[in-house]
Amino acid sequence: MGGRIVIMTNENPGQGNKNMLKIIMMIFPSGMTGTIDQISEDKASVEIMAQDGHTHEVVMPIWMIPCLAKEGTEFFIEIDKDITVIKCKSK
Repeated sequence: MGGRIVIMTNENPGQGNKNMLKIIMMIFPSGMTGTIDQISEDKASVEIMAQDGHTHEVVMPIWMIPCLAKEGTEFFIEIDKDITVIKCKSK
């Protein structure tokens, strides 16, 4: 599974475990939206909705979320064969 992972942010979150994105890419093969349900220490419980309408609950490190990580924050995950982009939802 080659390709790049791009997290759209102005901050440098440091190095983290990129295996989480690989798992997300295998489960959700295209674009999706995410909403933070809960924050616990450095992890966020996130509801992910795929384009086909199915929702899944995942836990991801908050460094992967390029927006201010708080309950209700929404973001997009766009997956292509060579790149994954996570970006904030515009208000």
